[in-house]
Amino acid sequence: MPHRFDLEGTDTYHTRPMSVGWSKLHDIDPWADARTELDFSIPLKEFPRLAPQLADSAGDARGSVRFERRDGIAVA
Repeated sequence: MPHRFDLEGTDTYHTRPMSVGWSKLHDIDPWADARTELDFSIPLKEFPRLAPQLADSAGDARGSVRFERRDGIAVA
């Protein structure tokens, strides 16, 4: 079976824990059912390992995420 990211029956991936607010687990089913789209902003100072590669650590990293269902599975 090919590996599919974040689905049962696959190998896990390893990462360092995120900062407290971002590491909280959320039930995304209601967001997927509503096809929710979120914009977010994270201060660059929240990424201490990235700081040495930046010309300036002032400002924010911005992004967006869209929740939906694919083959009945909630995805972001």
